[in-house]
Amino acid sequence: MTQPLTGLPNDWTDWIGPDEALQWQGAPHPDTRLRLSHVPLVIIAVPFLIGAFVFAATGLRWLSKMTGWQDLGLGLLMASLSVPFFGIGIGLVAGPHLATRLAYRRVRYAITDRRIYVATNWWQPKLTSHAIAADAVLDLATNGPFGMVSLQVGQERDSEGDVVTKDVNLTGLADATAVYHLLQRLQKDLA
Repeated sequence: MTQPLTGLPNDWTDWIGPDEALQWQGAPHPDTRLRLSHVPLVIIAVPFLIGAFVFAATGLRWLSKMTGWQDLGLGLLMASLSVPFFGIGIGLVAGPHLATRLAYRRVRYAITDRRIYVATNWWQPKLTSHAIAADAVLDLATNGPFGMVSLQVGQERDSEGDVVTKDVNLTGLADATAVYHLLQRLQKDLA
């Protein structure tokens, strides 16, 4: 890299190698639909939201029938206990939706004739690059008009000593099939 990454690149020429040719660049599509992968989080959120409602209702009931300081304290305690449950429930429901909605502003992809680059700008700017290997496993997953392309970029051992496959995922692509075919062609050229 010739300069530090301070944001998302619009022009990849400063970040790709001098002997590389840019083949494709893109970003996740701002897809706001509920995905099937979000459903388990919504199901997990339901007990938290029910718990928030129960704590809030109980607290308000104690406050409405208040006869002394003890009822006031118990009512405020129960009502305040609903806040973290409500926050967790709403976070589980809205979090994945917001992440997919904001990803198109914070993630960029580039593919050269030798590498895949992923630039992110969530907490701090980050640029990762992964070599395209001729024998790497390449996967395509589509969900309606959008898809994800995964390329196996290596293996590493986890904390228990098990071998774990490391993948680079290009998610939320409107042209996932074209990117998949491009990577297939590049793998063939590298073989």
